[in-house]
Amino acid sequence: TRAAGARQYVTDGQSGLLCDIDDVGGLADALRCAATDAALRERIVAGGWAAYEAEFERTRVVDRLLDTYRRAIEAGFRNRAAHPIWRRHTGA
Repeated sequence: TRAAGARQYVTDGQSGLLCDIDDVGGLADALRCAATDAALRERIVAGGWAAYEAEFERTRVVDRLLDTYRRAIEAGFRNRAAHPIWRRHTGA
């Protein structure tokens, strides 16, 4: 569906097929297209795989997560005196 999460990762006709939420006819049309159009199937499979590798492949996800942790730690060291938890813990 064209729900927020799906729209973020799926490009209609390239890495998947999107239809409106609760649009039974649109879903049926998308399934019919996928079932009858081999070129479309090949395109969305290739596009979906490329999107997966770009966004969700394990080493990419781990690298982004580690980078997020590094930035959070660096920001925490710079700003720890202003953080309410730090002040409560240290009595500052």
